[in-house]
Amino acid sequence: MNSKKHYPLIILAAVMGVNIGNMFYSQSLLPVISEGFGLSDGQVFWVPVFLQAGLLTSLFFLLPVGDIWDRRVLLRWLAFGCSISALAVVLSFNYHVVLASFYCLGLCSLTSYMLPAYLSGLIPHMIYTYIYINPTFSISFMHR
Repeated sequence: MNSKKHYPLIILAAVMGVNIGNMFYSQSLLPVISEGFGLSDGQVFWVPVFLQAGLLTSLFFLLPVGDIWDRRVLLRWLAFGCSISALAVVLSFNYHVVLASFYCLGLCSLTSYMLPAYLSGLIPHMIYTYIYINPTFSISFMHR
């Protein structure tokens, strides 16, 4: 196999894995955040709540924008925002800054939702695969 042929696929898998991981790695950081800021369990649980609230906000407001604006530019801004938000999480000195940083990280973690739509627009229409559900409810994949 030609490794250069699979290079974009490896990058895509890494980007998707890191971006989807953004939504879940905060749970393993909760004991560290709790100990670092001297918080109780009732206070530290707000970290994943703010992260998920940021994702909800981006799904509601930013995902439809991907149909209007250029997805490539929007994906670049989202990747930049993810990087800055992750850096802010690491460098934050205050619990409220941590919450705001995790909210922004959730807000910018929309890449895993927009990247497949962007890449599907790059594929020529001649090589799409269509899904056909026949009357017996079995699924057939048809290559055009």
